[in-house]
Amino acid sequence: MGARQRLRRALALIALFGAAVCGAERAHSATSFIPIPEIITDPNEGNTLGFLGVFLFLDDKDEIRYMLAPDIRYNKTKGVFPSLRLFAYPSPTRRYSIEVGKSTTRDEDYELEFTDRGYWDGRAFVIASFVRERDSTERFFGIGNQTQQDEESNYTETNTIAQVTPGVWLLPRTNLSYRMLIRRTSVQNGQVTSIPSIFKLHRETPGLEPGFYWTHRVALTYDSRDEIDIPSHGALALGYVEAADRQLGSSTSFVSDTPFWEQSQLGGRRTLRGFGAQRFVDFNRSLGSAELRTRVWQHRLFGVKAELEVAPFTEAGQVFRHVLDSPVSDLHFVYGVGFRGVVRPQIVGFVDVGRSSEGTAIFTGINYPF
Repeated sequence: MGARQRLRRALALIALFGAAVCGAERAHSATSFIPIPEIITDPNEGNTLGFLGVFLFLDDKDEIRYMLAPDIRYNKTKGVFPSLRLFAYPSPTRRYSIEVGKSTTRDEDYELEFTDRGYWDGRAFVIASFVRERDSTERFFGIGNQTQQDEESNYTETNTIAQVTPGVWLLPRTNLSYRMLIRRTSVQNGQVTSIPSIFKLHRETPGLEPGFYWTHRVALTYDSRDEIDIPSHGALALGYVEAADRQLGSSTSFVSDTPFWEQSQLGGRRTLRGFGAQRFVDFNRSLGSAELRTRVWQHRLFGVKAELEVAPFTEAGQVFRHVLDSPVSDLHFVYGVGFRGVVRPQIVGFVDVGRSSEGTAIFTGINYPF
């Protein structure tokens, strides 16, 4: 879907560490300011330059409670793109974030996120979010695992998404949750003039017309991780049933005509990190990822304890049409190295450099890929 979590670029903490190593360490204070140059290379968006200022508000334990991160970026396609972000961690179990951004062309990004894991003495939780986003640099290569680069098309995707997920812990490591998601999506011509429009190259693809969907998901989750944000050991397994049907409130029911933007996808900053976002699309997917995270540097900077990790990684995956098709018969492989900036107990920023059969891709973001 593009950049559903655009908070990622505000927290490219690797750049923070690179700039800070060359400077003197500041004395402890309740508030710190960190200037960060932004240099972003994205397979879809191209090169982006900008400047980010991060204000850290610390508590008496030198842990981040609030973070204000305004920035301004320039991209040849999107134009000038100013944004403002607020991240809040008022308690160990509660957090929220607000982001607003609008480019001088079409692109825009408005996000609200809220999480509280402290209800019912820690036995219940609520996760909620609202997103309004328009991205004019999206790519689509067609449906299938062997789509070619010369089938690349461009489009603008506009999403309005609201979701809420309440859940309860049935056992110390097992929870049951229900997610209600309301989504309205529309597709228009993109702004990348050097690439054909999706309406010209893939005009028969399902999902080119606007859609309104109300989906419901019930999930059973096993989670033995020691920490949610920065785990050092444990396991996470999820099984769920999800449906979108007219009888459940959706304006459309779909099975065989599932919109392309709702199908399984590979490529981007979370899956097959050597390909651009949504490089491969089909009904099902298989994915295996492994990376070795090693702490190579640790120091106190700007009043907080900062760590740098180096993480070589490898990935393999494919998309396929039918459930009974082989999930490993035609795998795409990726290898690379990641650099992770960590500020405990809740912040991870990354820069990942991946190599695939189609070249090199560089991604920035927040949180571990998995």
